[in-house]
Amino acid sequence: MTDNQRNGFLGSVGRFFFLPTDPSTLGFMRIMAGVLLLYVHLAYSFDLKALVGPNAWWDHQAANIQRREAPHIPTPFGWSTFEPTLYLDDAPHRRTAILEFLRRLPEAASERKVLLRYLSRIFDLTPRDVRDGLFLSNSAGLLFDRDAQGAQVRAALGAPEVPETGSPVTIPDFIRVLQPKERLLVWEDVLAFNSTLPDNTEDREYILGWLGNYPYNRRAKLIQFLVGERPENGPDFSLPSNPSERAEFLEIEDRWATDSRQAASKGTSVFSQWYHLTNSMTIWVVHIAALVVFFLFTIGLWTRVVSVLAWTLALSYIQRGQISLFGQDTMQTILMTYLMIGPSGAALSIDALRKRFRASRSLLATPGRSIPWAEAVLAGPQRTWLANLAIRLVQINFCLVYASSGVSKLKGTTWWEHSASWLVISNPEFGPIRYPAYEWILRHLAESRTGMAIIAAIVSGFTLTIELGFPTLVWTRLRPFVVMGSIMLHLGIAVIMGLNVFSLYMFALLLCYMPAKLIRDRVGYAPGQGKKMTVHFDSRSKQAIRKCSVMRAVDVANQITFVDSPAKDGPSDTVKLTDPSGKILIGAELYAAALRELVLLKPVRLCGHIPGVWPIIQACFGR
Repeated sequence: MTDNQRNGFLGSVGRFFFLPTDPSTLGFMRIMAGVLLLYVHLAYSFDLKALVGPNAWWDHQAANIQRREAPHIPTPFGWSTFEPTLYLDDAPHRRTAILEFLRRLPEAASERKVLLRYLSRIFDLTPRDVRDGLFLSNSAGLLFDRDAQGAQVRAALGAPEVPETGSPVTIPDFIRVLQPKERLLVWEDVLAFNSTLPDNTEDREYILGWLGNYPYNRRAKLIQFLVGERPENGPDFSLPSNPSERAEFLEIEDRWATDSRQAASKGTSVFSQWYHLTNSMTIWVVHIAALVVFFLFTIGLWTRVVSVLAWTLALSYIQRGQISLFGQDTMQTILMTYLMIGPSGAALSIDALRKRFRASRSLLATPGRSIPWAEAVLAGPQRTWLANLAIRLVQINFCLVYASSGVSKLKGTTWWEHSASWLVISNPEFGPIRYPAYEWILRHLAESRTGMAIIAAIVSGFTLTIELGFPTLVWTRLRPFVVMGSIMLHLGIAVIMGLNVFSLYMFALLLCYMPAKLIRDRVGYAPGQGKKMTVHFDSRSKQAIRKCSVMRAVDVANQITFVDSPAKDGPSDTVKLTDPSGKILIGAELYAAALRELVLLKPVRLCGHIPGVWPIIQACFGR
């Protein structure tokens, strides 16, 4: 029983994924993807060595360290999120000060616990008290005469009630409420804590600022980490006591902002020839070879092999520049993967014309004989289940991209309050704001709070409606409307954000929702188009068969009627074409008429005006 006959759920699933379909949609997607692939990698050519060379802006040494040593942190399965051992500041100069602070802490955990007792105390208090407590620490570090001024502080703390004046530092409220003896102990803890901080005022403020801004719900674990009391499910995730282990830990934290003890493995499983090529000539030879492969993929020559090569080569450029990846590279990889899986060269390709040539030669060489496979080929692109599977995979993946993008926007607050769209429209890093007219519009729009709110609400609402509604509505009769909405969305992204190539790749992916008949009617050529002609040939001549097979292969609209007219005086290589006006043509005039009248060749008929083209044609097909 076939899927066409099977009822129920399994039958529906089988028909959805495996019902044979016309590969014309895949063919057009291949052309669009190939053009973009060529454009992107031709653009690389202008600064190729700066991108993939040994001394590129991300050079071989840094790239190889990243791919060989970068810790891999497994993503938690479930609703929990990954929590790093340590949250460091992103700014390199502040992070350096923090790491130096960690490096200077005593080796013995018991000593660290004593020195950090003050920090442990204030981290148990309210955010305001934490701020005041760190301010006290900073003030104590700024005392210019520590003996005399320290004595004044002790006198104020030892009084029955702390005086409002007379102390060189501001005493926080959480210390004022303590007993005099306990106040003095807290002051000693402050001094002990300050001994772990650098003398440099700027670095000390960096460290205190980091502690003050540390995530509130992670402060207890920070103290445990610092004093050596942080075991988690067995392993100890505290600051290492051993000097060499601590040095290694801090070096990895500095480079990767990751605790290597949390990593499942090191390095990334990627390959790119650009990690290994250093010679300038070799780099250019490989790059030019890649461009040739992308060109062959675009025109659809040897597509089954070339598509794999194109996918591999495109990935090699992406994997060489991992730290510069963004949506364009992701969409390119998705598109190339499914075009490699499906028969993207079965229609609108040189491969399809070559197959038509072989079918035409078989039929013309045996006039009057039926050859089913050849007749099926000449009838148009053959339906295949693999084409349907590839198209369905693209469609489903596109829906998943939109769903994840839409849901992720709802996780924050900026899309709910409509500020996200305004931040995009007015972002000076994006394209149009550099144009005076666009800037003028933004300035006048910003003067009207109502107008700005309306525009922001429309853009935010439209974006969320398309991204969240597309995955379900595209399978209904509303498909034309949501596809048009998606096109409008990415057109806006191209214009407002300047992400032109990304949007073009999204347009290429959207082609998967276009019916094959629409592609054939608007891009290809359906039978019945163009003016009718007649060709007379001698089926006994191999030369005449070859000439006619070429014409029949490119006659996708079935304009030519081929008539076997054997010559009386033996096989003749001459092929005669009767054009729409009834004129009989041979030789160069025949080729000119074919270029002029055959619908597939019309776009290239101007090539006949280029010097040297006709001799090449005549050398290929004979006179």
